[in-house]
This record gives sequence, C-alpha cells and structure tokens, in this order.
Amino acid sequence: MAVDDGVVKMTFIQESIKEKKPQNFDELKDAIIDADMRRIRSLLMTLVTTIAALLPVLWATSKGSEIMKPMALPIMGGLVFGAITIFVMPVLFSFFEERRILKRE
Repeated sequence: MAVDDGVVKMTFIQESIKEKKPQNFDELKDAIIDADMRRIRSLLMTLVTTIAALLPVLWATSKGSEIMKPMALPIMGGLVFGAITIFVMPVLFSFFEERRILKRE
C-alpha cells in the first residue's frame, strides 16, 4: 500500500513539474505543493480506513485472534511507514530536483 501511494504521489508531482516547468526553487516548491494537495486527501483516507479496519483484529481476544494478530501487526507497521512516506517523499523529491536546478544554472 505504501508503494502504491508513493507511485500515485510521484506521478502527480512529476506531472505538475512537467506542466509548470519550474525555473527556480520557489516555482519548484509551488509545483510540488500543488501536486501534493491534489492527492493528499485520498491517500490519507485510504490509509486511515485500512488502519481502522485492522484495529478490531488487534484488539480481538476471541477464537482465531492468536492467528490473526501476528498477521495484522506487520501490516500495521507497514501502514505507519506508509504514513511517514506520504510526508517525507515530497521533501526528498524537492531536494533532488533543487540539485538538478542548481546544476543547470
């Protein structure tokens, strides 16, 4: 899920950069923020609903819960990591694009 969210986010960021063709850091920042704001709601909604669906599995104490908990815990860890990548990825992309702009200049 984190990989899928990353692909969606990077696709929108790259489309925004192709469309706006930023020439300096401020234009680059505006292009990345614009692309990020178009997709952040849907990505967070997907993440939150999946976490909400797994919470009952983690709290269960009935039959079968001893099997389901070990399967749900890594998924929750991956979702937490996915939440971090939603916010870190645009920053890293901006860093590398800024370096590319500096090389052009």
